[in-house]
Amino acid sequence: RQQLYHHRAALDWVFSEFLARVVSGEAPALHFLHANLPGGEVRYLPSGVRYRPIAIHAGSRPPSGDPLDAIWAETQALQRHLLQVGFADTFVGRLRDKLESEGLYDRSLLVVTATRGVAFSRKPAGGALDPRSRHTSDVLLVPLLIKLPGQVEGHVSDRNVESIDILPSILDVLGLEPPRPLDGHSLLNLSTPERREKIVYRTPVESGPLRRKATALPSSFPGARKTVHRISRTFQRGKGLDAVLVTGRNQILVGHSVADLITAETPPALTIRLDDPAAYHRVDLDSGFLPALVSGTIEGPTPPAKPVFLAIAMNGTIRASTRTFRDAEGRVRFSAMVSEAAFRPGPNDLEIFLLEQIPRGIGISRTAILPATTYRVALSHDGSPGLLLSPEGGLYPVVSNAVHGEFARSGRIVFGEALDVWHDQLAESVVVFDRGEFLEAHTLAATDLRAPRKYRTPFRFELRTAPIESGSLRLFGLMSRAATELTLESSDRAPISWPRPGVDLAIERRDGNEGLSASSGTWIPVEPGGGRLEEASRGHRQLSFAGWTASPGGSRVPTAVLIFVDGRFAATAEVSRPRAEAPERLHFEVELPAELVGEGDGVRFFVPSPVGAAMELDYPDGYAFAARG
Repeated sequence: RQQLYHHRAALDWVFSEFLARVVSGEAPALHFLHANLPGGEVRYLPSGVRYRPIAIHAGSRPPSGDPLDAIWAETQALQRHLLQVGFADTFVGRLRDKLESEGLYDRSLLVVTATRGVAFSRKPAGGALDPRSRHTSDVLLVPLLIKLPGQVEGHVSDRNVESIDILPSILDVLGLEPPRPLDGHSLLNLSTPERREKIVYRTPVESGPLRRKATALPSSFPGARKTVHRISRTFQRGKGLDAVLVTGRNQILVGHSVADLITAETPPALTIRLDDPAAYHRVDLDSGFLPALVSGTIEGPTPPAKPVFLAIAMNGTIRASTRTFRDAEGRVRFSAMVSEAAFRPGPNDLEIFLLEQIPRGIGISRTAILPATTYRVALSHDGSPGLLLSPEGGLYPVVSNAVHGEFARSGRIVFGEALDVWHDQLAESVVVFDRGEFLEAHTLAATDLRAPRKYRTPFRFELRTAPIESGSLRLFGLMSRAATELTLESSDRAPISWPRPGVDLAIERRDGNEGLSASSGTWIPVEPGGGRLEEASRGHRQLSFAGWTASPGGSRVPTAVLIFVDGRFAATAEVSRPRAEAPERLHFEVELPAELVGEGDGVRFFVPSPVGAAMELDYPDGYAFAARG
C-alpha cells in the first residue's frame, strides 16, 4: 500500500515507484495504490502543474451579501475540482500506458474507485442525510470503474452497488471462494436482487473515531443527475478539460485579442490589488508552478456595491471572465482560472478589464492594477535587520517583542506560526527573503488567540521558487507598525548579519520640509508629536537614552523607536507595554556604542505613524546630542 501526499515532487515520485513495480512476470501480482486525488487541497491543473491555492468560497459572506455570491463560489469551486480530477485522470492514463507497454492491459483486472464523492452546495439543515438534497447525492454517489480481463467494450450501469461489493467481485473474477462470509456480492452475478436501500456509515463527532453510525437511505436519489446537468450547462461542451476553464456570463470574449476589443483608451474604471502580483513578473515554465489562479481585491474608498463583471487577459489575449463577490470581511473580491497555454517564460502581461452591458453588446474598459509590494531591509549599525520598508512608505522596525513565532520548511512548503502578541491575534502578514532578497509576502487571516490553541490558524504556503541553500530563508512576521524575525524551527535563534547591503534611509529636507528618504525612492514625511526623550548620558563605552512614546488620537500604539545618527538610520529600540500610572505612554531604554556617535553628531528619535509618516520625539532642554548646525 502506498499513499500519495499533496506535493507534486512526492506525487510524481510515489506514482513512478508504483509504475516501476507493474511489470510482466510469471506469477500473478496485486498492485494497490491509495492516492489523495482528486480530493484534499485543490491546487493542481490537469498536467500536474501547481498553482497557489486561495480560498474563494463566499459561504461565510455577511448576511447582506449578494445571494449570487454562493452560486458563483460554488461554480468556481466546482471548476477547480474538475481541473484536479483531470490530474487524477492523467495518473490513470499513465497506468494504462504502462500496462499496455508490458503486455498486461488485456489480461488485467483494473478497479478505480473513491472513498466518497464531493459536494459544493450547502448541507441540509442540521447536517442530516436527505436523499432529496443535491449535497447528499453528490457526497454519497462515488465513481466505480471496473475493467475485466479480456474486456474490449464498456457500458454504464445504474445498479445500486456499494463499496462492499468490490472484494466479492475481484474474487469472482479470479475464481476464488471467499475465506469467510462477506456482506457484499459480486457485481458479475446479475441474478442477485438489487438492493432497495443504500447503507451509509457516518462517524459522529461526539462519538469518537471508532464509533460509527449506520444510516439506511433509499437506493435512488432524485438529485443524482443535477450536478452532471449543471456541469454541462456551465462549461462549454465537446472541448475536453480546456472547456472547464471557460465559464462566466461573458465567456464569449475568451480567446479574443485585447487589441481588437479596446478601440479607445479611457481612464481606469477600477483599482485592483492582486493577491500575488510578483508571480507574473518571473514565470518559470519548468518549475511545476504557475500563477493560474488570478485573484485580488477591488480597492478604493467606494468599491462597487453590487457585483461587477471582469475579464482577465494574459499577454494580450482574454483568457477568463469572472464576477466580484463580498467575502466575510466585506471586501470586494474576485478570482478566475487561466490556462497553462496563456503563460510565457519570464515577465507576463496581466490585464484586467471591467465589463458592462451596453445597448450594442458588451462595453470593456481598463482597470488600474496596483504595483507589487516589495519590502526592503534597512540595516542597523551592527549589520542586523533593523527596519522593513514597503514602497508605500510603511515603516516596520524589527524588534523582538512584536510578533512571536517560528517556521519550518519542507521543499517549497513553508509553515509555522506568527502571533501578534500586542493584539492577541495572528500577525498581519509574513514576509519572505531569500539570501537577503525579497521573495514574497503572504497576508494572514486574523484569529483571536484567546481561543484554545487547537483552533488557531497557523500559516502554510508554497514558495514560487525553491531556495538554493537550506538555511537561506529569512521570514518576518508583521503587525501594525513593527516586525519580528521568525525563528527557524531547527535553530535556537535567527542569524544576526544580513547577507547583502540594505537600503539606505537618511534624513533629508525637500521644499523646506524634513523627511526620511530611502535609496529605493520612498519618501516618508516627518511630523512632531511622537513622544519625548527624557534622559541622555555618555559613558566610557556607551551612550544611554531613555524616554517614552505615545500615539495621538487613539491610533494604534507604536511598538518601536527609530534612531538616526548623523542623519542616517542606525538602530531600533523596543518599547514596553503601558504602565498603570501612565497607560498612554510606552517607555524605552537603549544603549549605543560610544564610538558610533562622535562629539557634535546628531542622535534623533522617531516612531512610525499609522498614517505613513514618522513622528519625531521632543528633546529635553540642553540636549547634548543635538544635530550639527
